Amino acid sequence: MLKSYHLIVLFCVFIGAQKSYAGSFTVNNYSSSYHNLQQISISLQQDSLAKRKIDSLTKALATQKAKEKTVLQKLVQPFKFKSNRKAYTSTAIHNYIITDSIQAVKQLANLTTAVSRIQTNFVHLDTATQHQLVKLQQKIKEVKQQLRQIDSIAKITKPGNPINPAPIDTPVKEKNQAPVIATENTSQIPKPEDTKALQKKLNTLRLLYNGPITITDTLKNRDTILIKSLSLSHKVKILGFYADTSHASLRSFNFKLISNFVYAINLIDGSGEDAPLITNKYIIDSALRAKCDITLSIYNNRPESIASLLSSNEAMNNLIKKTLRLLAEARATGLNINFNGMDSHLNGYFVRFIATLYNACQATPQKYKISITVPADDKGVAYDLNALNHYTTNFIIDFSKRSSKPGPLSPLNNGANNSIETCLSLYLDEGIDPSKFILGVSYSGVVWQNTPQSFLHYIAYNSVRANYSDATVIYNKGESAAHIETPYNLTYIDIWYDDEKTLGEKYDYALKNALGGIAIKSLGDDNGYAELQKELAYKLLNIDTCVVGNIVLKHGFSTTLTTIIDLLTKNPCGQDIPPVYSRYLFIINLCFILLISVSAGILYYNVKKYSESWKWRKQLIYLLLGLFIVWSFFLLMWLFFSSNFPYFGPNPKNKIDCVTVPFIILYLVLATGIALGILAWWLYKLNNEEDVP
Repeated sequence: MLKSYHLIVLFCVFIGAQKSYAGSFTVNNYSSSYHNLQQISISLQQDSLAKRKIDSLTKALATQKAKEKTVLQKLVQPFKFKSNRKAYTSTAIHNYIITDSIQAVKQLANLTTAVSRIQTNFVHLDTATQHQLVKLQQKIKEVKQQLRQIDSIAKITKPGNPINPAPIDTPVKEKNQAPVIATENTSQIPKPEDTKALQKKLNTLRLLYNGPITITDTLKNRDTILIKSLSLSHKVKILGFYADTSHASLRSFNFKLISNFVYAINLIDGSGEDAPLITNKYIIDSALRAKCDITLSIYNNRPESIASLLSSNEAMNNLIKKTLRLLAEARATGLNINFNGMDSHLNGYFVRFIATLYNACQATPQKYKISITVPADDKGVAYDLNALNHYTTNFIIDFSKRSSKPGPLSPLNNGANNSIETCLSLYLDEGIDPSKFILGVSYSGVVWQNTPQSFLHYIAYNSVRANYSDATVIYNKGESAAHIETPYNLTYIDIWYDDEKTLGEKYDYALKNALGGIAIKSLGDDNGYAELQKELAYKLLNIDTCVVGNIVLKHGFSTTLTTIIDLLTKNPCGQDIPPVYSRYLFIINLCFILLISVSAGILYYNVKKYSESWKWRKQLIYLLLGLFIVWSFFLLMWLFFSSNFPYFGPNPKNKIDCVTVPFIILYLVLATGIALGILAWWLYKLNNEEDVP
C-alpha cells in the first residue's frame, strides 16, 4: 500500500478573455498556471504511474507555453497594413478563437480527468495536498466559464457578421448627469463659440468706455496695414430709469451703457419738487459726462390725483410751468409722462393734456421731445395711441407692475395676458411704427406666498443674488423668467425675476421685431453684480469701425493700383503720397517723350520722302495724337504728385494753399476745355472754307 507523498499536480490555465477589437483573449494564465505548478509539486518517487501522468501533463503545459509566441504572432498579424485589413483581421481572429478554443476544451477535459484520477487513486494524501487539488479544480471551472464566453465571441466575429463596437466606459458621474435639452426656455444657454465671441466683444467694449481707440489690421495678402478707429454706439435707444424715491447708489454705474438717463420725479403729490433734483444732481452730471441724453419723467401712481390734474386747466398749466423750468435746470432734451391707474373716462382728458404739453415744449428753443409710458395690459383702455401718436416720440411699454396671479412680471410668450408677445401684438395692431415702441424690462422681481396665495413684495435683483444664491433656478417653458421655490414659515414662496439669460432673450426679441429700444427700471437694482450690465453691453452695444489710414508694407500690383486710384479720385490734401510714385511717373514721362519723338521723326522722314502719298501717314498721325493725349495725362499726374511743384497738387509744405479738387476732376476740366477749343476751331474752319483764297 502506498504511503503519503507530496503530489506534483500539473495544471495549465490558458486563454483568458482579452478586451480588444472583437473581445479577443490573452494567454497570460498559462504562465501563472505554470508558476503554480512549481509551487505545488510533490515528488512521487515510488509511484511510477503518477510520475508518468505528471510527465504527460508537464509536456502538455510546455506545449501550451511554446504556443504563446504563436498566439501573439496571430494577434499581431492582422494589424499589418493591407488593403483588406478589416476583413482579414476579422477572419484571422475568428479562426484563432474557433481553433484554439476547441483545443483548449479538449486539453481541459484531459486535465480534469487526470486530476480526478489522482484524487481517486491516492486517497491517503495529506490535508495540504487535498486543499491544493480542490483549488485546481475550482480554477478549471473558471477557465471553462471563460471558454464559454470565448465561444459567444467567436459567433459574433464569424466572417460575414457585423462586428458591434465595444461599449465605451462612461464615468458614473457622466452617466447620472441629465442632458441639457434645448427648448424655448433654454435657448439662452450660450454655445462655446458664443462665449468666446462674447468675451472678445466685452474686452473691446471695456477699452471703448474711455473713448474711441485706434487699432491696426493687416490685410490678407500682408502688403498693407489698415489703421482703423473704433468707437461705441447703441443699436437702439437704451433708457435707464432712476426715481426720486430710489436709494440705490449709481456712483459706480457705467453710464456708457445707456443712451438716455431718465430721472423720474413726482410733481403732482410732491411737496418740494426741487429738493430731489438738487440732491441727485451728481447723478445727472455723471450721465451728461458720458454723453447721455437727459429725460425728465413726471410720474404719479394715484388715480385720484391724476383725475384732479387732468380735469383742471389751472393745475395743468401750473404743472407744465414747473416741468419746463426743471427741464432747463436738468439740461434735459426730453420729457416722459408716466401716469398709472387711469380709467377710460380720462382718455380724452389725457389727450388734451399731452397736446397742451406738446405745444408748450415746441415753443421753447430746446423743443423737448415727449414720450409716454403705457401699461403692458391696458385693461381700462385709457390710452388712445392713435391720437397720442402725433405728439409723442416713443411709447414705453411698462412691464414692471405685477399681475393679479402668481407669475413673472414680463413672460415672453407663455400665452398670458401680460406676456410681451401678447401685449406687443395688440399695440402693433394699432398701425403705429414698431420703432416708436420701447420695451420696458425690470431689474426687480416678485415674491408670492403659496399657501395662502398672496403677493408679498417686489425684490431687487441684487437681493435675490445675495439671499438665494444656493437655490435651484427653474426656467419654465415660454416664460423666459428665472423661478425659485424656497421654504417660508410653514409653507413656501415663489420668486420670479429676470437674470442675464432671460434678459438676453428679451433684448433679442426687441431687435428682431425692430422695436425702438429698451427701458430699464430701475438702475442700481443690480448693484454688486455685473452680469446684467455685461449682457446689456453684449446685446445692445455696437462697435463702429472706420478706416482712417493705411501703411503700405510692400508695393504689390493690387496695392499700388488701389493706392493710385485713391490718389486720383479722392481729396489730395492730407494724403501721404509715396515718393516712389513720383520717380515712376518721371520714368514713364521720359518713355512717352522718347516714343513720341521717334514716331514724329518717322512721320517727318517718310512725308518728306514720299510726300502725302505715303500710305501710313494717317495711321501714324492718329497714333501720335493718342500718345500725346495719354502723355498729357501722365505729365499732369507727375506735376500733381511731385513735391517739386508746390503750387500744383497736394504738398504738406503748403497745406493752407492746398486745393481740395481731386486730380481726375482737374484733368477732366482741362481735357474738356481743350476739346471745346478744338471743336470751336473746327466749326470756325468749317464755316469759313469758302473765304479761303
